[in-house]
Amino acid sequence: MVSEVTNLAMGGSSSNAFAYWRQSVNFSRFDFCMLDDCVNDSTLFDSGLQSLQNVRACLVDAILTIEQSASIPLLSMLPLLYARNNAFLMFTTR
Repeated sequence: MVSEVTNLAMGGSSSNAFAYWRQSVNFSRFDFCMLDDCVNDSTLFDSGLQSLQNVRACLVDAILTIEQSASIPLLSMLPLLYARNNAFLMFTTR
């Protein structure tokens, strides 16, 4: 039974945003934390301000931070079209 649902989404932000607000969230309050990652990174990729390595590092950091709090991270990651190379963003976290 779900007793609380809290939306902490920043909206319209890149993968880098987690690093700026993660200290203000007590993830141990939640059994599960849904991560919706890379949704807004395609423009940053196209402009050269984002890299696959950085997105991977941000995602791994988010997963580890949430796991360390004893919450379970759930990942929702839609394929991201990296328009410059017309390729999909795909990588593994481990």
